[in-house]
Amino acid sequence: MHDFGPLVYLEMPKSGSSYVNEFLKKCCILKEIKHHKHVPVKKDYDANSFYFITIRNPLASYSSLYRYGLDQRGGFYKLIRKNDKTSCYESFDSFVQFLLDPHNASFFGKVNPLPGYSESIAEQIGFMSYRFMKLSLRFPMSKMRNSLKTGKKLIELERKFITDLEIKNEELNQGLRLLATEKFPEYFDRISVQKFLENTNKINTSKTLASDLAPLPETTYSKLLDREAMLFSRY
Repeated sequence: MHDFGPLVYLEMPKSGSSYVNEFLKKCCILKEIKHHKHVPVKKDYDANSFYFITIRNPLASYSSLYRYGLDQRGGFYKLIRKNDKTSCYESFDSFVQFLLDPHNASFFGKVNPLPGYSESIAEQIGFMSYRFMKLSLRFPMSKMRNSLKTGKKLIELERKFITDLEIKNEELNQGLRLLATEKFPEYFDRISVQKFLENTNKINTSKTLASDLAPLPETTYSKLLDREAMLFSRY
């Protein structure tokens, strides 16, 4: 959570968050109150603030996380290596299958700073939709646990999201320009915004290209569509 008071960015991993945080630091004229990476909103929620989040096509998110691991980078890869599970990196298909298996949920739910993913949650929503939901809710885990306890579908929690704007990673510059020049021009330095967005260098990218990966088998892709329906519905 990157908190500037009236403006709060909820940073979902592997959705362009490093780029957005750099944009905010260089272009936003509001005072930075606090910055805790990927941490959800709890008691610090302010109904008068504007909350926005970046999202990414789930297939691209899985691809990015996989390629990041091939570079031997990131907390998820370190956990995989520590627990001798690196065989899941044998192919993109085996990696996606590993993440989609509910029996593995408690294992990679230990990855900081988004712990809490469990088998009961994984039976309804995939890892990326879970990350998205956890950042889009206030007191997310208590709401998820209550839904599971009462037999309600987790996807029904969408109506309780605190987010005012979702910016697609695939349209990052357009979304940031909308935020800074149309919605809240008073919060940003116009010249800094223009200069930053003209420099389209990517941040925190993987060495392996997405085009280098073999397409997912139809059965795996269908499972991915089902489990990540919450995010896919936005595309």
